[in-house]
Amino acid sequence: MPTSAESGNSTVVFDDQFDRELTADAQGIENDWKLNSHEEHRFVLQDGAVRITRNSDAKHYANLLHKADFRNGSLTVRFKLADQSAPFRIQVRDSALKTIKQGMLFNVRAGNGQLELQDAAIAYQIKQSMKAAKVAKPSPQQQATLDAATTRASLDLSVNEWHELLVHVQGNELTVSIDGTELASLASESIAHPTKDNFRIEVGRALEIDRVTVASRE
Repeated sequence: MPTSAESGNSTVVFDDQFDRELTADAQGIENDWKLNSHEEHRFVLQDGAVRITRNSDAKHYANLLHKADFRNGSLTVRFKLADQSAPFRIQVRDSALKTIKQGMLFNVRAGNGQLELQDAAIAYQIKQSMKAAKVAKPSPQQQATLDAATTRASLDLSVNEWHELLVHVQGNELTVSIDGTELASLASESIAHPTKDNFRIEVGRALEIDRVTVASRE
């Protein structure tokens, strides 16, 4: 089982420990992060971590997006929760994939006592088919396809303590561990998409992050 410090032919393609002092004219949290701060979410860089708080009146989650090119490899996030029920999601995407909204490939969602892994491209395609057919529920075949593209596991995380989430991709298989314990895995076609060039962290209420690392392992 891989760890956050993968060895061998692994190459770190992105790493941010948030241990910088912002300049007086800094835009956002620097280091090329893209934030949806126009919705008045709060992104505060302090004491070697970024504290993210969603504007409860905003339509969308607070999110941070960064470029990182890999095919197989890992994405590691060290985080701290203020509330067990506060959800957050990591979405891996390919900006060149124009047939799927925002090029989304797969999601890892944590919150409300549950960890969910999902092939986001398949979920999007089913949603679009339902919209075109003007139906509120998926057909039995669509539901079976969605069920095969989703897996869930129970999750019990302590609050106000640091945790490490490791997302590992190899071929069409996605495996997620927290604090060194493997909790869930999913095999699905979009996970094997040959190019993955950015990721987004979406925060539903509040989250603190003190390191994000992406490693490519070919």
